[in-house]
Amino acid sequence: MNKKRLIIVALVNLGLIVGSVTGANAAGLTLTPTPSATTSVSPNATSTSPATTYAQQLAAYQVAMEAYKVALKKFQSDVAAWQSANKAANEAANAAFKAALAKAVDDRKAMPSKREAINAAFNAAVEKVNADFKVAIAAAKTADQKIAAKKIADDARAAALSVRKTALDALGPEVPRPIKPAPLATTPAPVRPIEPIKPEKSELKTKEAKPQKSEKPEVKNSVSPSESPKASSSS
Repeated sequence: MNKKRLIIVALVNLGLIVGSVTGANAAGLTLTPTPSATTSVSPNATSTSPATTYAQQLAAYQVAMEAYKVALKKFQSDVAAWQSANKAANEAANAAFKAALAKAVDDRKAMPSKREAINAAFNAAVEKVNADFKVAIAAAKTADQKIAAKKIADDARAAALSVRKTALDALGPEVPRPIKPAPLATTPAPVRPIEPIKPEKSELKTKEAKPQKSEKPEVKNSVSPSESPKASSSS
């Protein structure tokens, strides 16, 4: 009898255990594991601070400013040399113009007197030819002598005309007034270098990257709407 009772008690306990596990599964109770909170960094985050960026740009500006100062001194020297060369060229051009103008004035003044001298020499030559012809005609006894005297006179007049024309051609036309030269530029003007722009802190402020925490997911127990978990105390 005692053995049978022990066997019955063991079977009852085993049934209770199996019934509890089966009831929990039948109730549809599921547990979602709770994920641990993770920290994520935005992809736009930068490891360089605004102060470091500004310092780098300021250092680059200082280097550019030193180069600009050197270029500015060279530019000022080039401008001085350029102005000096232009001044010398313009002074030489103006001096040549003044000399040409003075010569033109003198030539214009001398032109009438030179023409008068040429005409006077021609008239004197013609008068001498006429005087010689008169003497020859008076001394001529025959017709041939008179013809010969006339030919000599005609040739002398033609020669006087040729001399006169040659002298007038040598004078040339009236000398024109020279044109005053425009200001000269020997070479293009030097180009002034561009001054670098100093960086400003206000333009270098950037948003620092802030770590973003992912939201902690809620733990939900999914229970079948038609059933609710029941604690089995006995089978």
